[in-house]
Amino acid sequence: MFIKIYFNDKPLFLTNEITPELEPFKHHDDAVFMDELSSPAVNSMIHEMKVDKVHAGIFLHPDLNALL
Repeated sequence: MFIKIYFNDKPLFLTNEITPELEPFKHHDDAVFMDELSSPAVNSMIHEMKVDKVHAGIFLHPDLNALL
């Protein structure tokens, strides 16, 4: 399951598994993928999502509620 939110019109997927719908984003050059939940990782994702060349992000964690 995933939740899609938008960060400056860019999709940011919060997910507990990589679904077939998310698989293409994971391997795309202009997408950010993180599978660690920590303050530095969250700050890094925010920083990366602000970069113009980045068009999507995926945050993977087994506990989806922890991402919320």
